[in-house]
Amino acid sequence: GLGTLSAGIAHDFNNILAAIGLSADVSRALLKEGQVGDQLDDTIKTIAEYVKKAADLTSRLLALGRSNISKVESSNISDIIQDATGVILNQLENKGITLQKTIAPGIPPCLFDRGQLRDVLINLITNSMHSIDERERRGDSGENPRLIQISARQSSGEIILEIKDNGMGIEPKILPRIFDPFFSTKIRDSRKGTGLGLSMVFSIVQNHGGRIQIDSLTQTQLRRKRSAKNKEVGTTFTIHLPMRESSAVEPVAESRKSLPPIPQNALIYVVDDEPAILDLMLLVLRSAGYSDVKTFSNGSEALEELEIEDPPPQIIITDVVMPPLDGLGLCKEAKKLSVQPPPIFVVTSGKLSEEVQVSFQELGVSHFLKKPCTREEIVATLFKALQEHQAAQPAQN
Repeated sequence: GLGTLSAGIAHDFNNILAAIGLSADVSRALLKEGQVGDQLDDTIKTIAEYVKKAADLTSRLLALGRSNISKVESSNISDIIQDATGVILNQLENKGITLQKTIAPGIPPCLFDRGQLRDVLINLITNSMHSIDERERRGDSGENPRLIQISARQSSGEIILEIKDNGMGIEPKILPRIFDPFFSTKIRDSRKGTGLGLSMVFSIVQNHGGRIQIDSLTQTQLRRKRSAKNKEVGTTFTIHLPMRESSAVEPVAESRKSLPPIPQNALIYVVDDEPAILDLMLLVLRSAGYSDVKTFSNGSEALEELEIEDPPPQIIITDVVMPPLDGLGLCKEAKKLSVQPPPIFVVTSGKLSEEVQVSFQELGVSHFLKKPCTREEIVATLFKALQEHQAAQPAQN
């Protein structure tokens, strides 16, 4: 349930925060003692590593909230599996259930609705978890380990996903109805399911042009059927998805040597309501050679300066959510000023949803940084934005 998921998320975040906090304490102690060497470097690397883990967890949470958005895009099946298992892994660990993943190499990115397929996997894994619990409650699990296996491979133009458990299995008489809307096998006490889960799974797979099969064996069948003697109790869901490969080719990053020189004396505005972010951005930009940087705590302050700045800044790096004037409002108002040449906006936020990006793209913004971001990502995005500003100069003259 939601409570279990929330508890799992809190557990994961607290572990991440503990690692970051302890690493920061160790770093301060080492600096105080003048021990600037490999140990300090390793400790700082640990902080960066756990920041990435926190970012990964928040990305999955945000993805979980986008389950109703229909968006077909080029996606790696391994990433979809990682999204799904990352959301539910803590619940499985708390229940002592082992999750095994086997993903065949060489599966190309294909066109999927990533959010919907992630929900399919979460639903099936959750059902497997409940089935394993129910088998143990009935006392017929024996010495078998609590196990869910997920595999992905390609064959004959299809991606084949398998979700296999060693739970209680599904009775043959109800298998034909398993995908019917409002049909549920969860009858234990007051926690009867809505019956919409597997119906949703079936619908999503069909919408992708795929099909789903079930192979299930109960303990009763195992005892009665001689043909089942070499089989294991449990259920396997097999999903066949057609491989519709994306024709889009990812742009290859150019080397810095092949790029035209970018002026290091460019004027850059940084707008963010977090003082610590402003200070760190200032350090990052100055360490990259950009000395002319102005910082503002909200869009209103930046807009006031922009109205009188001559020449105007080349780049405005702005957060999204800031009272009283947010990043989107700042971008709109800046466009109204019609300053020449117009500054290039770089939008940075911890919640860069599709809707947010589209709102900025409608104003001509094409550069985005998702928090948390690394120094390298900031510098690389700034470099591209300055290239865009430089390329637009002849058209302005």
